[in-house]
Amino acid sequence: MHNQAESLADLTSVGDIKLMGYLPLDTIKQRGGDVGALRETLINKGLQTFILTEELCPVTSGALCAFNQAALQKYLNWPDHQTILKTHNWPKNADEFARATLVHTAPPGKLYDLIALCYFDKRPQYRDYCAMPGGPYPWPKL
Repeated sequence: MHNQAESLADLTSVGDIKLMGYLPLDTIKQRGGDVGALRETLINKGLQTFILTEELCPVTSGALCAFNQAALQKYLNWPDHQTILKTHNWPKNADEFARATLVHTAPPGKLYDLIALCYFDKRPQYRDYCAMPGGPYPWPKL
């Protein structure tokens, strides 16, 4: 059994390396967390947050999302990333992009990969990014 801090880490570890995270509202409650208090903690860390109800996103019970707005915007502003976003008609603004990742399903390929890296996805297909000389992240440290 994980302790509460570990079980909420998808949100609490958001920062300069993990640019975005989310958890279903029911999951937060089942793990002993208080949605309002957790959101306040994230805001006090300087993160942007939002809550989507289950009517607005495919996550059962709705979701709390947190993201590092400045770092995410810097990452989205890379020319290669701007091209990917334009090709798929996805938002180029960090706030709108973060919401879109929970409301829409990205097609497989470069857009999906870009989103996965924002969430610091650790699946095997992203291991090459962890081996980069700059450290275990696919973007420069801010």
